[in-house]
Amino acid sequence: MLFSHKNPLKRKIGFLSDGKKIGKFFFQYLRHRGMYASFVFFLNACREWLWFASHRKTAANLISVNLIEKNLESRKYATYYIPTPIIPFFKMIKSLTLPPSSVFVDYGAGKGRAMILAAESGAFSKIKGLEFSPSLFKIAQKNIQSYENKTGQGYFELIHADVLTYKVQKEDNFFYFFHPFNDDMLCSCLDNIYLSLKEYPRKVLLVYQINSRENTSHITKNGVFKLGKTFFSYGARFYVYEHSPN
Repeated sequence: MLFSHKNPLKRKIGFLSDGKKIGKFFFQYLRHRGMYASFVFFLNACREWLWFASHRKTAANLISVNLIEKNLESRKYATYYIPTPIIPFFKMIKSLTLPPSSVFVDYGAGKGRAMILAAESGAFSKIKGLEFSPSLFKIAQKNIQSYENKTGQGYFELIHADVLTYKVQKEDNFFYFFHPFNDDMLCSCLDNIYLSLKEYPRKVLLVYQINSRENTSHITKNGVFKLGKTFFSYGARFYVYEHSPN
């Protein structure tokens, strides 16, 4: 669902750049996860890279949001844009018992891949994405529009805004975070979710994917969420948190 390069030379340079980024990320991952998990993660990343390359689309395309949005104050809270891994995501969703009429909310939608994968899973009645970066938001718009044109599905809501300005709706009951920003911003987002749960008690799930470290205790520290399961597939690790009203 990503853009293709019309210029063959630019496309070749883009693929080489992606390969270097994957390699750099692999060695960072190796320090935290060990050889076996890193090897599996690297194989899956290469497989996805080859799939996108064969379809003449940008491959892994790791992007430092801090570099592409130099004029935005909130960029200092952002991490890298990294596409959600395809197969691990589908397996993770399939393994869960979702709340009724699940509404998927992606915090840090990037180029829209997780939103499109959520649609492909068939598990959600509505799909929302929040993205503060104008550059990534424009790409996500085109990717989602292309998907809607091909499938006829139209239950996406892509919102261009800082995540802290989003008022969590009572219908929102599945929150997805792929390590989009630092812990301070994450805690502020969690506070907004807590307020919504207090106002509209309901069962919700929160999925947090992070591959570089395991300390996610700040999500459960106030007792609103409890860790339900840790799902691991092809080097991708998903922490699944649950909340049920008393």
